[in-house]
Amino acid sequence: MAVTKVTYRSDTAAGDDANIGYTAAEGLILTGQGSTNDITIKRDDDTAVLEVATGQSDIEITGGNIFFGTADKGIYLGVTSATAANLLADYEEGTWTPALSFGGNAVGISYMSALGAYVKIGKMVHCNFYLRTSDNGSSTGACNITGLPFTVSNVSNAAYGSSLVTNYRGNFSADHYPGGYAEKNGTNIVMLNLDPDATATSGLVDSDWTDTSLIYGSITYRSES
Repeated sequence: MAVTKVTYRSDTAAGDDANIGYTAAEGLILTGQGSTNDITIKRDDDTAVLEVATGQSDIEITGGNIFFGTADKGIYLGVTSATAANLLADYEEGTWTPALSFGGNAVGISYMSALGAYVKIGKMVHCNFYLRTSDNGSSTGACNITGLPFTVSNVSNAAYGSSLVTNYRGNFSADHYPGGYAEKNGTNIVMLNLDPDATATSGLVDSDWTDTSLIYGSITYRSES
């Protein structure tokens, strides 16, 4: 196998097969020229990790993923300088457990199913859930779904800009169509009755949710962090 000699020089040139250079302005310069890639970085078992195709500027990560050695680091998107508003520093997927409360209490409530999943991109959180009760217990008052995985931003439009989408509901009181919004600076969904025939939107209460009510829903909101 022929080996191209790599030499150090003050700078590299466009016609170099492979060279390492340095300038005061650019620092360390690595230049290569191949039929497939101009630059290939491999690990010790000869597996390619990073490649720059011949004549191209894109960097291809071929052997794994990118991660940061410390938390709260990210990538600035769409800008050429470190602009805080363009920093994407968080992506997360996980599960959460939705639960009911009536008047802020949950005495004796039991469930057949209480399942939730979420995706968080930056500060935007999208949650799906399935909630089905087997016993409403003895608490009374306004109905909330509790347990959102991240605290809702303490800004009014973060709460009122969110909306609970009911994909399916069953066994609610007649003419009661559950909706809601994420409560500002909290982890609750405030439940509303979205009956199209009602003269005004009202909150759901314990008597609207029967012992065997069920709901599939989703909600998107802005988190505090």
